[in-house]
Amino acid sequence: MLQSENNTERFFKMHLEFVEECKQINSEMRALYSMPHKFIEKNASAIDQYLEEAKIPGAPESFNRTLHGVREFVNQLEDFKYQTMQLFFEHRAHTDKCADYLQKSQELRANSLDNSIDLSNGNDSLMDELSALRVGLNCIREKAGAMTSQLGDIEGKWSVITKQD
Repeated sequence: MLQSENNTERFFKMHLEFVEECKQINSEMRALYSMPHKFIEKNASAIDQYLEEAKIPGAPESFNRTLHGVREFVNQLEDFKYQTMQLFFEHRAHTDKCADYLQKSQELRANSLDNSIDLSNGNDSLMDELSALRVGLNCIREKAGAMTSQLGDIEGKWSVITKQD
């Protein structure tokens, strides 16, 4: 019985940590989602101006080099957008798995007479599922951090491009 209590206690601790991690990562993902939008909103007119001036016949050679940099920058920005969308799809799929887990844990708790979960009766698979979900959340968090860093690099390149002018 002592082993069951230890497993149950460990499960509840992991469950509470999981709920907090979900909240934190969802908040981080919302912040990541708004970052590229803010950057584009802030710089769209300057990017459009560069691209519009490229249509002028006889542009100076220095402008052509700058335009090449702008085109490369726009391609990197598009690639970033694509990668971000992939991350959001991955996050949404993982969120669905988290919701399924939460429903299972609620059902298990509701079916328990004393409102506690006995993990000694084959319910330890729920703890395994919880562990896997937490690993997945951490992977998403790491990818989001890398995406934030990548956006910083893109913003830095834009600063270099606009200072060449």
